[in-house]
Amino acid sequence: KFLKEINSSNTKIFCGYDHVLGKGSSELESIVIQNDFGKPLFIDVEFREHWEGIFKAHEWLNGPQDSYLGFSERGGGSIGEHSHGINYWQFLSYKLGFGRIKFVSSYLDTIKTEKVSYDRIAQLNVISEKGLHGRIIQDVITRPSKKFARVQFENGFVEWYCAQTHDLDEVHFSKKSGIVEVLKIPKSRPDDFVLELEHIDFCLSKKIKSPKIDLSHGVETLAVIIASIESNINKKEEIVNYNF
Repeated sequence: KFLKEINSSNTKIFCGYDHVLGKGSSELESIVIQNDFGKPLFIDVEFREHWEGIFKAHEWLNGPQDSYLGFSERGGGSIGEHSHGINYWQFLSYKLGFGRIKFVSSYLDTIKTEKVSYDRIAQLNVISEKGLHGRIIQDVITRPSKKFARVQFENGFVEWYCAQTHDLDEVHFSKKSGIVEVLKIPKSRPDDFVLELEHIDFCLSKKIKSPKIDLSHGVETLAVIIASIESNINKKEEIVNYNF
């Protein structure tokens, strides 16, 4: 119902998957465009971060049981809360011309008590619409955090490390020679949100039809989340249904 309302409205809706707008992500895009690495073979993405930071920032929460966070089916757990990983995988696949995720096999390490029902680790094996294979791992237990993406090509690779230090992203890449180049990209935590606001302003002023954080990309991420939960329950590979 919400999506139907949007389609008949002049209001532009964005989603919060802002990692695709970061300086490190932009640098990764530029490197892929400017270099001939050959055919993409595999995409590997990890968003692994202990959620203690969420509770410290929201002191009225005593734990995951006090909000949606403790319930995967409400958008919590690692499959929902850290679904930047799924979104980033889809973003890279789009950029490389391989489309959305079509097949997913998931393994969720689920915690169930009288108070909560959430996955603390989500492991996804995925295949895109045009046959690109990959892996996505998300969790709420890793400290220090690890946010990472790698595209393996026939003739090299490109990697992005988010917050390699508290004020630095890094992009690593190598061609067939095997020599690894490292780019260090200064950033601060507010930069993520400033870039997001600037992107929204640009899209509205230029009337961009399909921005990187358009709601449609968020809905596609949700579709993969749903298929992943179903795959874990049914213990089999699922086809992602994008027809809401």
